[in-house]
Amino acid sequence: MSIIGFVIARKKYAPMVSALLFVNGGLIIAGMLALIAQGALASEDSSRAMRTIGSTIAMGAVLIGLGAWKVAIDRRTVVAKGKEPAQK
Repeated sequence: MSIIGFVIARKKYAPMVSALLFVNGGLIIAGMLALIAQGALASEDSSRAMRTIGSTIAMGAVLIGLGAWKVAIDRRTVVAKGKEPAQK
């Protein structure tokens, strides 16, 4: 859903989308780090758990990257228009 929100709002000034992407990615990464801290890797099949946790952390990093990209797009949009758009 986050990626769909990015795609829909990528050409419009929408700072809330970038904030939500940062929050979503951060929560995903924090949740996976909490699993590691709880000892989820202590199970007998730790390599499979590590792959799952690693891929989930990578998805969180992708969301944070999309948030940074959206911030850059928003800044470019504001500079191109020459002023800050009116907030609704």
